[in-house]
Amino acid sequence: MPEQMSGVQLFLRYAWPCAENKLRIGQISQNDFVDLKWFVENKIKPETCFLRKCFPKAIRALEEFAIKEDKDLWTLETVTKYWRYHHGHTGNCAVRFGEVVFTYKDGTDFVKVVEHEPFYVVCVNSYNLKLDFGDQVSFHQLHIVEKIEQGAIEG
Repeated sequence: MPEQMSGVQLFLRYAWPCAENKLRIGQISQNDFVDLKWFVENKIKPETCFLRKCFPKAIRALEEFAIKEDKDLWTLETVTKYWRYHHGHTGNCAVRFGEVVFTYKDGTDFVKVVEHEPFYVVCVNSYNLKLDFGDQVSFHQLHIVEKIEQGAIEG
């Protein structure tokens, strides 16, 4: 887990790959998109009311999960468990897991990840995580979100 990341920041990491599509279909404004991008690029914790405005369905689902599990809403543990195991989407919108099998050393942000051997997907390392061969990762819409500690991925 990145140093001192908050639950709010992790929520945004997972939600950010959806922002461009939300902008394209008019669910968020250009100003909101620019603000979200600034928060992501500068690793700044946004206000939760702003996230609620931009990602209302995901916030509602997180709230429902926290209530059902009797957990505090914005803890890192709650946000992690929600996105990894209870997000509920399928296909490219699902949160998926894999193992890094290739990192490009030419300055690109692309990483090959084996999801189901022998097949791999090429993901974007949008958050500039330090990744090496064999690292376990989670990804959402082909954006690597987290480097996962060995043995931390549950079924």
